[in-house]
Amino acid sequence: MTTGTMIFGAIPLMLSSDAGYEARHDIGVVLIGGLTLGIFFLYYPLSACYTVKRFVERKRKPL
Repeated sequence: MTTGTMIFGAIPLMLSSDAGYEARHDIGVVLIGGLTLGIFFLYYPLSACYTVKRFVERKRKPL
């Protein structure tokens, strides 16, 4: 939820057209791109690791 809020908060930076918008536009693009890629490279592999761990634990027989 925090990452989504940060992404939506950076949209006005990317879409602004006031004085000095070039720098704000670049910052907005970097923020949105980095956070979006961070979601895909963190949350999906992390959930896959937990799925594999659960699968291995179910296959293991109790002592």
